[in-house]
Amino acid sequence: MINIHHLELFYYAARAGGITAALRLIPYGIQQPAVSAQIGRLEESLGVKLFHRRPFSLTPAGREVYEQVAPFFSNLSQLARRVRQDAQQRLRLAASASALREEMPELLQRLDRATPGLEVTLREATQPVAERMLLAHEIDLAVVLLESKPAAGVRAEPLLRLPLVLLVAVDSPFRTAAEVLRVAVRDELPLVSLARSEHLAQVFQRELASRKIVWKTRIEASGTDLIEAYVGHGFGVGVALEVPGRVPAAKVRALRLRGFPLVVFGALWSGRLPAPASAFLDLARERARALAGG
Repeated sequence: MINIHHLELFYYAARAGGITAALRLIPYGIQQPAVSAQIGRLEESLGVKLFHRRPFSLTPAGREVYEQVAPFFSNLSQLARRVRQDAQQRLRLAASASALREEMPELLQRLDRATPGLEVTLREATQPVAERMLLAHEIDLAVVLLESKPAAGVRAEPLLRLPLVLLVAVDSPFRTAAEVLRVAVRDELPLVSLARSEHLAQVFQRELASRKIVWKTRIEASGTDLIEAYVGHGFGVGVALEVPGRVPAAKVRALRLRGFPLVVFGALWSGRLPAPASAFLDLARERARALAGG
């Protein structure tokens, strides 16, 4: 198997007309003895002599190798420049379903005004899914509920901590979440919730268990908008997040769950953020500060 790094050093030596002259072209620090030694190993692996040292001249085999590798190595700088330019015009983003619907459009509009022509890819994801996509280089940034310590190689930054609320019909006699829980302990109220695999539902059920309350889900919904709809139609009590500035549906009231853990929204990324992703993260931070202040 040919060592690509050895081929690269041979390319620079052949292009410059000697190893010493090649040191001025090689775009990273390396000493002349190391270049000579590695080109020598390339010749050993190929079983041929590639050039004469004094005076420098390529052998027929060396000329053939140079003609094969020169187009690749000579175009690397242009390739890197094109890739960087493409990255400056692309944002690959993953987020929770609610964030994609409610927060992302405004943030992306602001980003688009600053970066005209930006190409955006949106994916729905939870933290585990987002981490897999980040490590596979399928996305640049994720804004999701933070469920656990991030995987190795993934950075996490909390942005916003939100309280849990119970949703009741607007004409419900309940005035506080404590009143609801006192009835729920007898399992007399239907619960409308996200799936048990969802982080919000897990946080809610863990706290119930710590209070010795068993409250089973009767209706499992795929999103908080569906929870609001079914609660508003009298199907039971829902569990959701209290997002500053967001008003529940007309037929629904929200009751703060005092003493329940907060749920954390945060950003995830891996490695160095491309410029559009970095700019979007700045906008998300600004939006989170505004929501927290509100």
